Amino acid sequence: MEATSALDKDSTCVIALKQRAESHYKLNHYEQAKIDINDAFALAPSDIELLELLDRFKTEDLNRF
Repeated sequence: MEATSALDKDSTCVIALKQRAESHYKLNHYEQAKIDINDAFALAPSDIELLELLDRFKTEDLNRF
């Protein structure tokens, strides 16, 4: 994953965290997606795209996220 490479260089890159969370979610790696979402929220709690991504995850499958 390119996002992981970016995070290896800068672990505070919110864009990379969002991208990797979405990739993990699509691969059904829900726990990893949650970790990345939580890390991104800690860095950017008012990020609209991040809020929309989390809302989409919750809408698609409430039991997993």
